[in-house]
Amino acid sequence: MTVAPTPGITGTQLLAVLNQRLDALSEVASVTATAAELQLMYLSWLTKTAEALRRKVAHSDLEWLLASQSSWRLASISPDDWHPNALLGLIRFEVDARLDRFTAARDQLEAEVARWASFAGRLVVPDSSVFIEHPTKLEYLELADDLQTGATPLRLVVPIVVIDELDGLKRDRRNHVRWRAGYTLAVLDRLLIDGIGPTRLPDAERGATEAGALPRAEVTVEVLLDPPDHRRLPINDDEIVDRAVAVQRLAGRAVTVVTYDTGQSMRARAAGLTAVKLRIPDEDEPAEP
Repeated sequence: MTVAPTPGITGTQLLAVLNQRLDALSEVASVTATAAELQLMYLSWLTKTAEALRRKVAHSDLEWLLASQSSWRLASISPDDWHPNALLGLIRFEVDARLDRFTAARDQLEAEVARWASFAGRLVVPDSSVFIEHPTKLEYLELADDLQTGATPLRLVVPIVVIDELDGLKRDRRNHVRWRAGYTLAVLDRLLIDGIGPTRLPDAERGATEAGALPRAEVTVEVLLDPPDHRRLPINDDEIVDRAVAVQRLAGRAVTVVTYDTGQSMRARAAGLTAVKLRIPDEDEPAEP
């Protein structure tokens, strides 16, 4: 299970707290103490850890990290009612279980933070409308000048829900929509040899800039899979924004949502993301009948 930071908390900040609480638990595991002393130490660690993480992770993540039947039993057990060796064994078992869970959570979060830190460019999340409506196709994709002009690399982070939407659009009645969806999926399938990327879009295939114009930035693309046990939101547009927010918290820097849809750009801005709304060329106002 991926433990994710809450709004206002970056992945790096949460990682520091997990490491601190893991070190404190390791100290509990290493001490030589009586059952009563160890019980008090563990319950103290449990309380302090719950307080340290309470506003930094979702309640469900906090329960996954800390809650277990043994924890609840230890909170209500009187040392006088148990044989010291039996109680000591129960506490050691619970401490080891918390160590395993915290270590797994820390390692997974550490890998996610390092993943986004390894890319120093701009993170851009396109929705399916970009692949359907944009005048240039994926391999030739030229986004808005304020995104792609200059030396800063660009990473297209495509949530898997967008891939699922494109799969559904392959059966759309509109020829253009059906063709662009199938084309985009075919390109991604060919470029992403390992299934998710990241992979660099070939510079030669994205076309040359006009004489005297600033160079286009390097563009890479990757697919963002759903975390284990992730439950999607019922509205796909909300799900795309939610995944973009998750990346922004882990990366600790701005993520830009690119879309042709007004509602989607509003959702993104309301969630604290940067939004770029691309425009289809205006058509003449239809004449009155």
